[in-house]
Amino acid sequence: MEGTCQKQYFDRTGEDPSLWLAVHGPLPNVIGMVTTENQKWADIRIPWLLKTELSIRGVSIEPMLGPVDLESHLWTCKVCGYRCDSETHGLERSGLDWVILGGETGPGARPMHPDWVRSVRDQCQGAGVPFFFKSWGEWVPTDAVPGGDLGGDMRRDIVRIVKASGENDGHLRRGDALMRRVGKKSAGHLLAGREWREMPGERA
Repeated sequence: MEGTCQKQYFDRTGEDPSLWLAVHGPLPNVIGMVTTENQKWADIRIPWLLKTELSIRGVSIEPMLGPVDLESHLWTCKVCGYRCDSETHGLERSGLDWVILGGETGPGARPMHPDWVRSVRDQCQGAGVPFFFKSWGEWVPTDAVPGGDLGGDMRRDIVRIVKASGENDGHLRRGDALMRRVGKKSAGHLLAGREWREMPGERA
């Protein structure tokens, strides 16, 4: 099929289809994206995406199941071609053009720590990359209520402790987040009291 399509394209245009990108450049209306749920898969999938000849390249962190550092995929060294620590080289914006982020939904949905979400938003803002927060998923940040039944809520699995890093050991410590399951519709998509619905081309 590929050979047939290439022949038809050549017959119609007189151009070699294998040279199309070199002649015309990437299509401006094509967005290439990968999905990732944590740092491991971000570091595996994003470099492959960045090797493609596309006008817009993005990542969908959904469902977010752990912290994700995108810095090495947003900036590269002007001299080395990758993110280095040299104080004399300097960094330049490169790589990702759009970041979408959302929580997990469905019966077995797991909550995400609010710090993970805020960190990705801040990284995008610092690099001038559009950030689109899709939803919290099934869970939203909550607080322990004086006189409330936090232990009972946790036993009923409607409240969970989420560690900023590492596995939950059942103890609430500084830096941990309490997340309450309220359902996707009620959880919504507000972050810091506002919507984040940025699209490619909307930021410098």
